[in-house]
Amino acid sequence: MAIFLNVPVRTGAPARLITIFYEGKEVRKEQLQISSRPDMWASIPLPDGEPDGYSFSLAGDGAEPLREKIALSSRRFGEEDLYREPLRPLNHFTPARGFMNDPNGLYFDGREYHMFFQLNPFGLGHGNTHWGHARRADLLRQRRHRPGERLRPRGRQHPARHPLLHRHRDAVPARLPEG
Repeated sequence: MAIFLNVPVRTGAPARLITIFYEGKEVRKEQLQISSRPDMWASIPLPDGEPDGYSFSLAGDGAEPLREKIALSSRRFGEEDLYREPLRPLNHFTPARGFMNDPNGLYFDGREYHMFFQLNPFGLGHGNTHWGHARRADLLRQRRHRPGERLRPRGRQHPARHPLLHRHRDAVPARLPEG
C-alpha cells in the first residue's frame, strides 16, 4: 500500500524542515513552505511500512500549530481535482503538482518520446529540485513517473548523466513533427 505524508504548502510561507521517521529511524528530510492556508498539498511518498510506524518532527518558530494540518494517508490530498483546474493547459505537458522548470533531454527511443525536466514536487517555485520524467508514444498523452532523485547542488548533474538515460544509450534526440 502506498503511503503519503500530505503537507499543506504555500508560496511565501516560512520554510520549515520536516524530518520523517519510521520506527524511530530517519527516512527523509524536506524543507517546505508549510502553511495553514495552502496553495497546494505536497504529498511526500514514503517507503512501504505500517502507517503507525511513521512520525515526523517539524522545526521552526510557530511550527506546533501546523502539526495538526499534516496528515498521513494512503492517498494524495487534492488528487480528485488534478487535471481539472480551469487554467491548466490541455495540450502542453504539465506535472501533476508543483513547479516545472527547464525541460530537457527530449529523445525518442524507437517506441516512445521521453522528456526529463527539473521539478519541485513540493512547492510552486524554485527549491526541492528533483528530476521529473514523462514518456509518451504520441506526443499528446503522457505517462508520468514519480519524481526521481534530487538534483545535486550547483547543477553538477546534467540530464545527459541521468541514470535513466543510460538504459537508452541508442536513443536519438527527438525530432518533432513539422507544421
